[in-house]
This record gives sequence, C-alpha cells and structure tokens, in this order.
Amino acid sequence: MVSIHTFEIKAFLTGREHKEIKKKLGVPDKRQSWTEHRYNNNGIQIILYKGRSKGFIYIKYIINLKRVLDGTDYIHLLKPTDENLSRVWKKVMETWDEIGCGVPFGRFYLSRVDLTCDVYFETEDLVHEYIRLLNKSILLSSLQKISVEGIYHGKKMTKEMRSDLERNCCKFRITTCEDIQFYNKMYELKKENIPIPEIAIDDGYNILRIELQIHETKRITELLRSVHIYNAPIDEQFFYLIKNADLLLIDRLEKLYTHGDYHNKDHIMDLIENDPLIKKKSKERVIRFIEDCNKNIILGRCLELDGQNGHMRGRKKALRYLSRYDISPIVISSHMKEYDSLPDIFKLVNECSAYQFICA
Repeated sequence: MVSIHTFEIKAFLTGREHKEIKKKLGVPDKRQSWTEHRYNNNGIQIILYKGRSKGFIYIKYIINLKRVLDGTDYIHLLKPTDENLSRVWKKVMETWDEIGCGVPFGRFYLSRVDLTCDVYFETEDLVHEYIRLLNKSILLSSLQKISVEGIYHGKKMTKEMRSDLERNCCKFRITTCEDIQFYNKMYELKKENIPIPEIAIDDGYNILRIELQIHETKRITELLRSVHIYNAPIDEQFFYLIKNADLLLIDRLEKLYTHGDYHNKDHIMDLIENDPLIKKKSKERVIRFIEDCNKNIILGRCLELDGQNGHMRGRKKALRYLSRYDISPIVISSHMKEYDSLPDIFKLVNECSAYQFICA
C-alpha cells in the first residue's frame, strides 16, 4: 500500500517557554538540547534543540504512524482511514497536553513527510533485483547518489559488508529538500536487531520499500500551496497528504523515471532487429544506447555524458523509441532467467495503491 511512514512537526519556542517545558520534562538546567523518550513505545520521539540562528529554539515531534497505534509493529504501514488518523492525532495531542505548558498546538507546522510504498514479492531475489533496476534506471546523475556509508552514518565497512548493503538499499538526493530510497525492509529489521513478528516469518515477507523523504519546510510549503491548503490547520494538511500519498508519490516519480517495463536483453534485441519501421542505422544507435546504459553507470548519468559529448539528441530518440513499446533500456539480470519481464515502478505503485495488499 501507499501511505506516510514517518512525519515530523515542529514549533518555535520563546526562552520562557523553553525553560518551562525543560522543567516539565526534568531536563537539567545546563542542557539546551534534549531528546525525550517517554513516548518512544508509542512511536513518538520529542526533541528540544537550538536552531542554526542564534536565539532560535525549537521543539520537534518525530512520529511513526503505525507504532502510535501498535508500538510493536515495525513492519506495516498505517491504512489512512479517518478512524486511524483521528486516533493518531488524538494521541499526539494528549502528549502535548501533558508537556506543552500551555503553548498553543497551532504553532506547530509540518517539517518532514515520508511518502512510502511497500511492495511484497514472492522471493528476496526479486527485492534485490528491483533495487538494482531502480538504481540503474533513475534519471539522476550518479553524483546525486548517496553512498552506503552515508545511509549507514559513516560506519566503516569491509568490501563484503559494502556489497551486501548495495544489494539491499540505494538512496539518491533529488534536491536539497528531497531524497528517495529503495530498500529491503526485512534486511533492515534484521540489521537493526528489531524483532520480526511471527506472521512475517511464517508468511515469508519479502518487502521492497519505496520512500520519498520530503525533509525541508520549504518544499512542504510549496506542496501545500500547490493544492491550496497552506492556510488550513495542520491536521487537515496532514490528512490531505496521507490520503493522497499515492498520487503525490507518482507525481514525483514521473520526474525521476521513464515509463517502460524491464525485459531480458534477448527480448529487447529481438524487438529491435525485427522492427520494420526503423532503419538499420537507427537500430544500431538504439542497441548501442542499451549497451551503454547497462554498463556500470546509471541511466541519468549516461544521458548526461552523452549530452556533454553532443550525442544527447540521438540518445533521447532511442529512449523515446523504447518508451513507445513500454520498454526500459535497463535489462533484467541474466541470472533471473525465470523472468522475461518485470513491471516498472509506476505499475508497482499503482497496484499497491489499488489493492493495499497488507495493511492495518
């Protein structure tokens, strides 16, 4: 299904308000920053911190939606029904009533939203293959790719650890306000030593998580203005975003991927060779484009290099030709012999949105 996994809200505090809330939380006088863990089992973390500008003090809520209602569930996404959302918001408001010292809740604003889609596969090999395919076919520069060290907070790692991580996750910085990542959810739980429910083990969950992280207020403000709800109360803003998470995610993916299913190399070559509508020279150009794209660079970087070399027009023609046949230039790995084709990211997200395969 498609939902919001985690979101953040924050508010500015005056010096007096900061002192009162610190006292309420039992924070030592000398501490300016503080992470409050009393609500962690309910999926809510609260942080007091000083902003980059001198004198600005903030309080921030980090909220894992599913765990607000079920503190032990680290796997599933929350189904965005009115009842579920009202229960989540009620819980958030209860915590603020306990610690807010009379500061108006209306001062809070959205500062981060993670639009998230979970795709369930029959095998872990398919999860690995999709991470590779989505990494290779993105229309971004390889310079925008975040290293596995960056994903895992700069931890030192062996070649084996790096290889293992690269099979199970990839992440790109789209803009200074947005990241997108794809990862093996079950691998993450095992790596973080998080208990896995029996149902997930018994049913053999293999989950590809697709996550668009909007982590700057500036971008969220643009989004809210674009749908004319910037001046609405924060709960209405949030309800709109989560109920339209599938449309918002698809809209962003349209800028990052071309439409086209993934196929094995033989299928694509047969199509090109037997197409009577294009000339031999054009066929050679398309084949060369496919071979270049499947070398050790991503599609966006391939187009970028071709643009620098003056070949962009020909490459774009080749890409348009493949798109007409609903084909991606990135081919399925040769070891995945049982699959002649795999649906593109748009079909995956649309199917998850339509069927909401596993939710609560």
